[in-house]
Amino acid sequence: MFGEILIFASSLHNHHYIRDYYETDKDHHDLYRLWGNRAGIHPTMPVIFLQRNEETRAKINTEFESVGLGAVGFNADPLRSLLPDTDERTAEDLSESLRYYKCSGEVETSGICETNKYSTGGAPCDLSEHQAKARSGWKDHRLIGRAIGSFLVRMLRESLDELRDLPLTAETVHNLTSYQVKDHLAYRSSTLHDTHKGSKLGRNTDFLGGHGMYSPFWKANAFCRSALLPNQARYDGISTLGNKGIRHDGGFYTGYDVGNSITHLPKPNPNQPTDIQLAFLPESRRNCSSIVHIDYKDFFVVRREDEVVKVVIPNEAERKQFHRVRADNRGAHAIVLCDSQCEAGKCEDDIVSIAEIAAKDKLSIKVDGADIVSVKSLSLEPSICHLLIGDHDSFLWVNKRGQFELDIQLHTEGTLRLSSIIVI
Repeated sequence: MFGEILIFASSLHNHHYIRDYYETDKDHHDLYRLWGNRAGIHPTMPVIFLQRNEETRAKINTEFESVGLGAVGFNADPLRSLLPDTDERTAEDLSESLRYYKCSGEVETSGICETNKYSTGGAPCDLSEHQAKARSGWKDHRLIGRAIGSFLVRMLRESLDELRDLPLTAETVHNLTSYQVKDHLAYRSSTLHDTHKGSKLGRNTDFLGGHGMYSPFWKANAFCRSALLPNQARYDGISTLGNKGIRHDGGFYTGYDVGNSITHLPKPNPNQPTDIQLAFLPESRRNCSSIVHIDYKDFFVVRREDEVVKVVIPNEAERKQFHRVRADNRGAHAIVLCDSQCEAGKCEDDIVSIAEIAAKDKLSIKVDGADIVSVKSLSLEPSICHLLIGDHDSFLWVNKRGQFELDIQLHTEGTLRLSSIIVI
């Protein structure tokens, strides 16, 4: 799934990138490299903060900085070592942030610290899931967040001190902003580091190079319509052409289009073309008085009774929102469809995968009227995101507007569930 998120990172406008790479990627350094490259084309020019500044990712940070991207590495262990152990002090003597934070030198994972670790299972409606007992919790995340915040405030104060000594003129403002523009342009025009091609993901996507698509896969802007949340394009009603959500404190949104439960999808209208439907699993959205989490694996669904389902990607709202970052003017594009990831990787028997398109009796897809004859996996995870391939083994699709119409039809019982539809 993370590879999928990385491909469409540039489409998540006004979005901040926060991940614990070590916990999610482990030794898949390819994903860190892909994340940094694709985040680098975002118009807000985000900075990567690398926690656990281990050697391989630190070298990748050096690659990023050499082409104009911002990358910072830090190690929170020295800070943790300064904090008191709860089992050496009475809990009442410590603040909420430090109480049960560290026991016998272990952070939130042993003794009374593990016993009193915040549990999502006690949240309203008992909806929160997937909390790992062996990992540190919200108190450690708060510590890291405050460390990063303190660093940013310090950098801001130093910047203001420097600005105070400069003449406040139009020329000064122009010179300062030009530094940022220069870095952004330097990155956009840079070539990929040689270590990319030697990586596992690099080898897996090397075939793109013969068609001029290797570099765009890593660092060109992409249109993406994704059902996954959090997703600003969904909150704003851009990708779904639905209601714009209302933002609440803490980054929670309500009022956006959530789609329909997979168990209560409306019947198709035989007098109108069927648009692809947004759906969710009913167990993920039980009624609750409080918002307990924001991560949802929603999906777009196609059923047999829908007959031909039409998808236009990008739609007009997406074109209007993201046109400012589509300056590459490439005539040919690649189209990627991502299967919705099933719980623990185990899908029900009636869920059809994009990979099954080779079985013509199950699934058929057309792009601007041309048949898809096969697909190729792009993910490090098998059978998640698939490149659509037409006649003559070609995966390049040409449309003057860069806007493509997909016709998807399921020929068997069950459902096709897509988490994202991407144009690179």
